[in-house]
Amino acid sequence: MSEAPGRATCLDTSVWVKVWLPEDGSEAAHDLVAGLLERDWVLLAPPTLAYEVASVLRGKARRGILSEEAALAAWAAFQQVPVRVESAANLPERAWALARRLALPTCYDAAFLAAAGRHPFVTADRVLQEACRAAPDLRVVDLAQARETLF
Repeated sequence: MSEAPGRATCLDTSVWVKVWLPEDGSEAAHDLVAGLLERDWVLLAPPTLAYEVASVLRGKARRGILSEEAALAAWAAFQQVPVRVESAANLPERAWALARRLALPTCYDAAFLAAAGRHPFVTADRVLQEACRAAPDLRVVDLAQARETLF
């Protein structure tokens, strides 16, 4: 479990991408991150976060959904956000256990849940939210309700 001091949360890649890209939920994601930073929340993430964000941005640029310049600008902005990467030696094992418990097809999403530990995990991924209903001990928050839930 994460031992971040004070208030902490883990944001899913589905939230991070919305901060810089015009998608459904972008305003909510931007407002949430701005509010978390203003309130000095610790932003937790698994070691895979940067690769996941970079992959989404690169994929959108490659498919022409986003210009190379816009993708690079979003990437540069993401890299400026103070994210605390959780690198506990047992993080992969915790992710594996969570993926198995929730019947997730991969450990990628479970790594975010493991990094969140006892802290809230915010996601815009409805499929992941539904899978997490089987584990009421996890503090999963829908992006649409995140500001009112966390603040």
